[in-house]
Amino acid sequence: TFSSISGWTTISGGTWTADTVTTQDGTSLKVTGVTATAILQKTITAFSINATVNEARMRLYVYIPRGQIDNIAQSNAIIVKVGSDLTLATNYYQFNYNIGNLQEGWTRLDLDLNLETNDVGTGSPAAISTVGSPSASSLQTFSIDLSAKAGKTLDGVRFDRFISLDAGVPTLAEGAAGAVFSSAAVYKYVTTFVSKTGHESNAGP
Repeated sequence: TFSSISGWTTISGGTWTADTVTTQDGTSLKVTGVTATAILQKTITAFSINATVNEARMRLYVYIPRGQIDNIAQSNAIIVKVGSDLTLATNYYQFNYNIGNLQEGWTRLDLDLNLETNDVGTGSPAAISTVGSPSASSLQTFSIDLSAKAGKTLDGVRFDRFISLDAGVPTLAEGAAGAVFSSAAVYKYVTTFVSKTGHESNAGP
């Protein structure tokens, strides 16, 4: 989605360029010179989201350089829209992020269609609304609004890695015996442990 600026149909409010240095997965889009609101909009390959699952099935990453957090608008700093029409005139979900949802460096923005699970906090939408009747089974238009604080110029904010997740069912295929693991071989394994804070232990000998 963020590999090039050329695929976006609406580009306004600042100077947008591709960046291969500060990125999540190879290329991000960087904006400079934002004095009001910068906007990106794009039609993407249609995808489906289970709107009844109590977790964020869409995610977006934003990078705010050191010193730039004070130049971002206090309310509605970032607005993300995902819709089922080819334009975002109607039939879309809207996620509003205030400055309190953001931090310097990378922030993961969770786009959760289940309204009851959204909490105010870093990375979580402070407000979510539905405009029209969007179809969660055919989402195909995506936009980002980034607003600067009045009298300030916002530089160097990057957006990257818009992803969607959904549950599926594994497909099993029977293969020939011994095609994966040989019955004549000797195998070894190691066990590691991950703490609740995300630290993983060293593997044993």
